[in-house]
Amino acid sequence: MNIQILRASKNDIPLIHEMQVSTFMPLLRKYKDYDSSPACETQERITEKFGEPTTPIS
Repeated sequence: MNIQILRASKNDIPLIHEMQVSTFMPLLRKYKDYDSSPACETQERITEKFGEPTTPIS
């Protein structure tokens, strides 16, 4: 198996959002942590994170 790690770009935000929701939804259903679960994070918030100084932007 050959694995590559590539830097995400803003074009990847819809895919990142989809992965977050599908990954964290079972935990959200179980713990009902609507204020902090990545499953509740919007694409807009992910876009904002790309602009934060601690986030490398490609």
